[in-house]
Amino acid sequence: MEKITCSLLVFLVLASTSPVSNAQPAQSSPSLASRIELLREKLTLHDDPYVFVIAHRGCTENAPENSIKAITDCIALGVDMVELDVRKTADGVLILMHDDTLQRTTNGHGNVSDYNYEDLAQLTLKMGFGGDKVKITSERIPTFEQAMLAAKGQILVNLDGKAEVYDDAFSVLNLTGTQDHILMKKWLKPSDPSLSLQTPFNQVLSMPVLAEPKAYQSKDYFTANDYQAQLQTHPIAAEFIFDSLDFAYQASQLAQQAGVRSWLNSLTGWTSAGLGDTQALQDPAAVWGMFLAMGYSMIQTDHPVQLLDYLKQISCQDKPSCQRHLLSLKPNE
Repeated sequence: MEKITCSLLVFLVLASTSPVSNAQPAQSSPSLASRIELLREKLTLHDDPYVFVIAHRGCTENAPENSIKAITDCIALGVDMVELDVRKTADGVLILMHDDTLQRTTNGHGNVSDYNYEDLAQLTLKMGFGGDKVKITSERIPTFEQAMLAAKGQILVNLDGKAEVYDDAFSVLNLTGTQDHILMKKWLKPSDPSLSLQTPFNQVLSMPVLAEPKAYQSKDYFTANDYQAQLQTHPIAAEFIFDSLDFAYQASQLAQQAGVRSWLNSLTGWTSAGLGDTQALQDPAAVWGMFLAMGYSMIQTDHPVQLLDYLKQISCQDKPSCQRHLLSLKPNE
C-alpha cells in the first residue's frame, strides 16, 4: 500500500479529534415521516454528519447475495441501502444477478442471457457469495420488480446495472412506485457527459463512479483533479475507486467543496488502496474511522452488522443518553 503523505497524516491526526456524529436529530422521527423520506433527506444534505451503511449485494450472512432474503434481512437490521446487481434474461426480464454466468451463485450452469426468466425461476440460489461446495438454499432468482417491491417503503436501493438495463429499470421503478427509492450509478471518465445530461439518470438520484486505478479495464489513469468538472455538476454522491490514499483524500475534499457526498467501497480492498473489510474487522478505527475522517460518509461493506456496531460505538461513546442512529431504527418504530 502506498505510504500516506505528511500532509495527509497531519490531516488525519487533526480530523480524528473531531467527533463523527451519527445521532438522529430530535425533531426527526419515523413516526413523523417515512423511513425513505428521512433517508433521502439525509442523502441530499452532503454536510449532514449522518453516515450511510450500504450492504454489498444485500445482507449475506444468512442469505444468498442478490436475493429477497438478503434485502429483508437488511431491512430487519436497519441498514440504509442495499446494492443490487441487475441484468437481463433472454426474454428481456430484469433479474438480480451479478455474474453473466449461473454457476457461482445458483444450481444452474451457462450464460444468464441464454435463458428465459421462466427457466431461470426454477433454479435456486447458493448461500452467501456462492462458489463450489456451498449450501443450496430454497431462495429463487428474483426479478428486479420483486426486489423493489420487497424494498418499498423500507430501504434505499443502489442499482448496479450490468450492461444497458437502466431504461428498463426506470420503467420498473415507475410500475412499482419506487422512483424515490433508487440511487443509480454509472462509471464515467472525465470527458463523459455528466449524469445530469443522461436519461434516465437525470430523472432519479444518481451517482457517477470515478476511478483512479491504472490496471482496471484500460490504460486510463486519472487524478482526482481530472474529475473536478464531473463533481461540479453536483450529483448526489460520487463513488470513488482508488489505488492511493492521496487520491482518496483529494477526491473527498473536492467532493465536499462541490457539495457532494463521497462513497467508499470497503469490501476486499482492491477498490480502496488495499484497505477493505478484512482490515476493518481487525481495527475499524484504522480503516472505517480513517475514511470517515477524510470525509467519506457512505460506506459499502460485506459486513454491515459490524459497521453498524462501530458507528453506534463512536456516536455514543461517553454519551449514555445519546439518541440512537437512524440506522438502528426499525421500520414503523
